[in-house]
Amino acid sequence: MQWNSFYKFVLFKNSKLKNRHFLSVLLVLTIVYSGCAKMGALTGGAKDEDPPVLIKSSPKNYSTNFKGQKIQLDFDEYIALKNVNQELIISPPLPNKPVVRIKNKSILIDLKNELKENTTYTLNFGKAIADNNEGNPLTNFEFVFSTGDFLDSLSIKGSLLNSFDLTASKEPFIVGLYDQFEDSVPYKSIPVYIGKTDSKGFFQINNIKSDSFKIFALHDLNYNLLFDMPTEEIAFSDSLLILTPEFLLTLPERIEKPDTAKINLALKKGNGELKNLSPKDSIATDSSIHKPKLPALYIDMLYFLEDSRKQYMSNNDRLNKESFLFSFNLPLEKDPDIRVLDYDNSKKWCLPEYSEKRDSFIYWLTDTSLISRDTLKLEIIYPATDSLGELYSKTDTIKFITRKAPLKTGKSKEPEAVEKVKLAVSTIRNNSFLDLDKQISFSFNFPLEKIDTSRLHLFSIIDSTEKVREYRIESDSIFLRRTYMLTDWKEKEKFRLEVLPGAFTDIYQHTNDSLQTKFAVQQKSYYGSLTVSLSDVSTPILVQFMDDRGKILQTRSADTDGSIVFDYLKPAKYKLKFIFDVNNNGKWDTGNYLGKTQAERVLFYTGEINVRSNWELEVKQSMK
Repeated sequence: MQWNSFYKFVLFKNSKLKNRHFLSVLLVLTIVYSGCAKMGALTGGAKDEDPPVLIKSSPKNYSTNFKGQKIQLDFDEYIALKNVNQELIISPPLPNKPVVRIKNKSILIDLKNELKENTTYTLNFGKAIADNNEGNPLTNFEFVFSTGDFLDSLSIKGSLLNSFDLTASKEPFIVGLYDQFEDSVPYKSIPVYIGKTDSKGFFQINNIKSDSFKIFALHDLNYNLLFDMPTEEIAFSDSLLILTPEFLLTLPERIEKPDTAKINLALKKGNGELKNLSPKDSIATDSSIHKPKLPALYIDMLYFLEDSRKQYMSNNDRLNKESFLFSFNLPLEKDPDIRVLDYDNSKKWCLPEYSEKRDSFIYWLTDTSLISRDTLKLEIIYPATDSLGELYSKTDTIKFITRKAPLKTGKSKEPEAVEKVKLAVSTIRNNSFLDLDKQISFSFNFPLEKIDTSRLHLFSIIDSTEKVREYRIESDSIFLRRTYMLTDWKEKEKFRLEVLPGAFTDIYQHTNDSLQTKFAVQQKSYYGSLTVSLSDVSTPILVQFMDDRGKILQTRSADTDGSIVFDYLKPAKYKLKFIFDVNNNGKWDTGNYLGKTQAERVLFYTGEINVRSNWELEVKQSMK
């Protein structure tokens, strides 16, 4: 209501009142209206943040001798179901999905399955149930019943993390228990009990019978509870789980809580370690119905993706008229065999350049007759994987066509001037700092043929006076298009680098334009150092020094106790990762289920590594 309308309303309603009464009413209403305008609309009280509460069910939760097919759950408020087909986990699994629907404040479940005799069933709704108004979830609500005279009451809890970086998966994993122990079971049979991991990697399977089980975790991409896709990540225990009250009583009490984990679950004693869990460590099956306390077995597992990728060519391209590229999804131990069709291949016709991982190969043509061809036909022989997973020599014929620049439109019929190709040079930026332990690098767009040092000058600058500094040139051992300028750098020195035209010439006789840049050498006090003291080393270790975002900056190896020094470090926060390189091949290796091998163990330094200028930092790490 606007002020004008408000006053008209008051005048109309109070036209018959005496003047003093009218003014009093007007004053009171003005104050009230002003206060309401400032406060805004009434909110109706505090926001509801409580999840729905189960007030009644048919049959009762934790009932026995259940023989029906219908279940009704009555709550204290209107509810909503979200992704119930994905969230609802029934253990043991049912052959067919039950029908779940909402009616007013109730959930109605029609099981539509023949139930096993003398079996305890657990329905875990995950995040499916929430109140209808605010969406407050009733997380991990469980409804339990037995078709026999008693409820099975044993429980398994655990954590599941990525074997490579010890992080939890953002997507849930199915954790299955099997009462058959053949290696082929996860491929052909669904589990007898199942659970699901939460966002922190924790899982819990309740109401299990007393027995021994095989445990297997699966990122079930096609929702069929079978390990039948090579892209599905998995985890397994090295030993069977003995789940009996008698066995649980023999285990020492678990000391650390699961949620303290990031996990010194680096699995100190190997993947699939069994531990007893005290009741205080319960992880979250909050139901409004009081449940019996369950003896629990705790198991830590690490998941991985098997290296079952097939070897194949992932890309091929003619980059320009002088070069072409072949890329592969996996590194090649041996160079591919390439020959040009309709050409005398006894002559040297190319210069190969390999990537550091040997999964990409660039070939620079050295014969001008091939460079001038618009179409280049090649035969390439390389390793590939057949339908049985075996490597064989595959032969492909590839046709490369040189890309041509589009013709310009317009009335002019005069031929366009051909732009002269230049050799591009990249080096240290102007007015930047060169790290004291580094050298100046030059990168090019074509492989180099020669360097004219008479056109390449380095001057030291002292009190505005330039002095020629001696240097030497060294080619990169891997990359054809990179070279280095080396000299004995001293901290705080200032330099001018001068690259005159013709200093660099590539294999196609392209030359560079002039380039000048000034830079200074960083002072030693700017850097810090880190000493890593290793103890209890019993297997080869890879020590990866990383920035705070996980990018690997340096990798060192060790096979005995001792210290590793990382120096000339810029002030920043860093991380340390340790890989137990059991096969001593210089890299982390994933696991294999049928081969009964776990992924190589990794460990992270859990303390803070904050490197400061002019500061020596030491950290200690046990490899137990």
